[in-house]
Amino acid sequence: MKKILKIILPLLLITGLVVGCGNNKSTSQSKQSEKVINKVFVNENKRAKNVVTYYAHGDKIFKSTERSEYNFSEYSESSVDKTKERFREISEEHQGVKGVKEKLEFNEQENTATRTLIVDYTKVDKKKLLDLSVIVGTDKNGNYSLKKTAKELKLYKFEEKEKMVDSLTTERR
Repeated sequence: MKKILKIILPLLLITGLVVGCGNNKSTSQSKQSEKVINKVFVNENKRAKNVVTYYAHGDKIFKSTERSEYNFSEYSESSVDKTKERFREISEEHQGVKGVKEKLEFNEQENTATRTLIVDYTKVDKKKLLDLSVIVGTDKNGNYSLKKTAKELKLYKFEEKEKMVDSLTTERR
């Protein structure tokens, strides 16, 4: 009996180690299915061009980048200063918000402005995000939803673009 236990016990230990430390295919398969999806939306008119890219795992948005270029030559002279001041106010509202990076630059020679906005939805305060000028939809669980956001953007006349290069990154899609 002792001989049988001496043979069986080590075999059981080895089997336990192999099963416990084996390759977990379900984990590697779920990581492959969790590829980053990015969708680009554009709204363009005489006064401005807005390019927004949303990055998501499945339907859940985790980041967005927005680049807006404004051409003040299309504004009346009296409204340019008021518009610039309003842009500065909006920029100030975005400063210091966790998960949000915003930059506003004016080019006086070309009479233009460029605004860059990056939102990390994994870090941003949901309540503060509601106060900012960010278009994003949520699902019934409160997650930032790519599908719901696409619907919201269409209401604001944004069009989804295929295989467009986001000017904020050097990577081609």
